[in-house]
Amino acid sequence: MYTSLNVIVTGVFGLSSLMMGMLSEWYGIRVVFFLSASMLLLVSVIAYKNKTSFT
Repeated sequence: MYTSLNVIVTGVFGLSSLMMGMLSEWYGIRVVFFLSASMLLLVSVIAYKNKTSFT
């Protein structure tokens, strides 16, 4: 189970690195950092709203 999950995580990491590299080439690094900050904020809000699930 953990091995297949690790394969998926490694593949997604590789694809997302490739996508972010292409985005930074096309639109500039500021867009990539803004997108990353936006996704981090979204995940933080979701985690805060569901904080009872983590305890």
